[in-house]
Amino acid sequence: MITLESGKKYIDDDVSELKQVTGKGEVNDVYIFTTKSSKGVLRIDPNETTLDRFQKEAWCMNEAQKFGILGPKVLKVGMKDGHPYMVMSYIDGTDGHEIENKLN
Repeated sequence: MITLESGKKYIDDDVSELKQVTGKGEVNDVYIFTTKSSKGVLRIDPNETTLDRFQKEAWCMNEAQKFGILGPKVLKVGMKDGHPYMVMSYIDGTDGHEIENKLN
């Protein structure tokens, strides 16, 4: 788990709030952060040591947007302390798993 102070090194803006999301991700540590101008998502994979997966995910999300498929915008992909991370825009809404559970 990272703190507000350590979380600032991942995000190129003044972070005023950082909250860990629990019970949602299976692979990554996920945090929602707030800055003066926006809200975003920070994902860190503490078990991985390369950028490969996050780079592929970023490419897929960018390609999907070219075809009009909505999703978060990838703001940054990088390495800190030997582990990959991704910073994305935050999209407010209902989790896809919640919708699926309601339909079944």
